[in-house]
Amino acid sequence: SFGSTSEFSVAVTASLADPAVVVVNSTGDSSDNNPGNGTCDTGGTNSQGATECTLRAAIQEANAPGVVDEVRFNMPVTESGYVAGPNYWRISPGSQLPLVSTTMTIRGETQPTFVSTPVIEIDGNGAGAFADGFRITGDNSTVRSLAINRFPADGIEVASGASGNSIVGNHLGVDPTGLVDRGNVGRGIDLGSGSGPTTVGGALVADRNVISGNGDDGIVVW
Repeated sequence: SFGSTSEFSVAVTASLADPAVVVVNSTGDSSDNNPGNGTCDTGGTNSQGATECTLRAAIQEANAPGVVDEVRFNMPVTESGYVAGPNYWRISPGSQLPLVSTTMTIRGETQPTFVSTPVIEIDGNGAGAFADGFRITGDNSTVRSLAINRFPADGIEVASGASGNSIVGNHLGVDPTGLVDRGNVGRGIDLGSGSGPTTVGGALVADRNVISGNGDDGIVVW
């Protein structure tokens, strides 16, 4: 028992359910130098001299089961992909980004300047033939608050067998402002034959996607 003047403390520890996080700090496209070790590191540095973590490297780390399950962003304005004026960051993959093959959340709204619309653009103009913005082959992942445009194939493809995924708050086929046509050559969203339930958008304003300007369907459900 404790008297009225006794003092005691309680240790509070993080829940095992708390996400393991990597933070993208570069608009570059280099691969991770040791995928699966839980540290996003290309072996280079970003424009501020910090250990470089690109989107490609972050997804590689997140694809290692049980290591990383959330990708966030904090890119400085000194990055070569920063677009002044509209004030957003452009990431230009040189090839298909890694498959989203395990459960992860890619959170564009974590970039500090985010208010209500995407401030990160994934520009697929140089990604090579048949490249999609994201190919989701695993279950229960979320792609949120990114502008995904100019890919030779689809903005986001959900593959056969993938289930429980969410596509929310994105611009698919337009720039981050939502006002400039930068259509993907294929579809905005392709929900493949045999894919399970997928949530596209939502009741909250922040969850609604802008899908426009694409060369094929805005959304196709096979």
